Amino acid sequence: MRYGIAIKLFVILLLSALCVIGSMVAMMQWSFDRGFLRYITHVELQAQDRTVAKLEEAYRQYGGWFAALNVENLWRETRFRAFYEAQSEFAPPPGPQSGPPPLGPSRTQHRGRPSLVIVDSANHVLVPPGLPQDMLEGYQFRPIRIDGRTVGQVGFPPSRLSESRDLRFVQQQTRTLLVIAGTILLVCALLAFPFSRQLVRPLQRLSQGTRELAAGNYANRIDVTSSDELGQLSRDFNHLAQALEKNEHARQQWMADIAHELRTPLSVARAQIEAFQDGIRKPDEAHLAQLHGQVLHLTHLVDDLRELAMADIGALNYRKENMHLFACLRSAVDGHRAAFDSAGLTLDLSLPAGPDLVYADAARLRQLFGNLIANSATYTNAGGKLAISVRYDDGRVVLAFADSEPGVPGEALPRLFDRLYRVDSSRNRRTGGTGLGLAICKSIVEAHGGEISASHSPLGGLQIQVALPLLPT
Repeated sequence: MRYGIAIKLFVILLLSALCVIGSMVAMMQWSFDRGFLRYITHVELQAQDRTVAKLEEAYRQYGGWFAALNVENLWRETRFRAFYEAQSEFAPPPGPQSGPPPLGPSRTQHRGRPSLVIVDSANHVLVPPGLPQDMLEGYQFRPIRIDGRTVGQVGFPPSRLSESRDLRFVQQQTRTLLVIAGTILLVCALLAFPFSRQLVRPLQRLSQGTRELAAGNYANRIDVTSSDELGQLSRDFNHLAQALEKNEHARQQWMADIAHELRTPLSVARAQIEAFQDGIRKPDEAHLAQLHGQVLHLTHLVDDLRELAMADIGALNYRKENMHLFACLRSAVDGHRAAFDSAGLTLDLSLPAGPDLVYADAARLRQLFGNLIANSATYTNAGGKLAISVRYDDGRVVLAFADSEPGVPGEALPRLFDRLYRVDSSRNRRTGGTGLGLAICKSIVEAHGGEISASHSPLGGLQIQVALPLLPT
């Protein structure tokens, strides 16, 4: 049989309360028993002292012992007074306050163990008369002295809860403790059940939400009703659901974009091939060059997709070593000057006389710089400019690639590094490109522990900033 977490939590809380209450009752009972027995022993000692004093007074009064004394009344009265004075220190005991106790013929018989015995100096039993010597075992004897001379001994029974009222009091206190413990346990049970259900309710919502996510319902959210760990778990679940929903939307958009990117050149190539087959066009050099261009575009697109896929799974090879960043940047700039000159663009490079040692893959950095420079050459208007500058920021070197018009709308800047994303303005697919160049740049920068960002250029176009960590010199 499978028990829910609410039942388990209820049982745990109830058992914990039971253990605490049981321990509390046991300690209280133990403390009460010890304290009460101490109280009884103290009263018994006071009663014994009074009894010895009364017997010494009686001995002086009668000039010796006689055959029988009424010790029952004496012992009963002294114990009563001791108990009364222990309970009320300032209240006077009832009865006469002076004079010797009533002593007379004792009615104590020795059919059982008497409550008090008296022996003379020779240990002969005086009270009760005729008591066998073997019945004196267990009594606590105290001497009776007259003028420094021991004239006898009085024997007291061991201190114990023998009176019926004492036993009833102890039993009553025990029953009261048990009733209190049972009441507390019942209250704990009544409180633990709704508390456990209230505590488990967020977990049930999380369980239901997890099943919704597993079924593909990424729009599902959980109401956060607390600020504790369960509330934080609910917020984390909502963040997870939001991320999954975003990733699912990006995946769908990614598949649609790939299909669109592949369909356009394939449609063009197919139309040209069919025109060749139908004899509408002749496979001359111009038409074959156009067809070759579409194939190259497809090849470039597939290569970029493969490189991004390898970067996602961590299979993209990086051969990092200590290298000088500025030398790699100069090499990339020199390789694109001819393209800039032919397009009527200006390419400026400004490098400081500062440290440039980084731990990186030189080939990947050349690919990064080449993509950024080629991106500006492709989208910058004729007569424009690309300015590359360098600054330092908290142990990092920051490279800024700022070009001139046309610019990029502000709402498009955060999405420039998304795959297959193109700006719906002058920087669009009509000027070429696969829409994967900046995504590849981001992958390379992050693999080197750096950051890449896009902003408006002071020259009126787009500015890409790349921050890479410097090695200590």
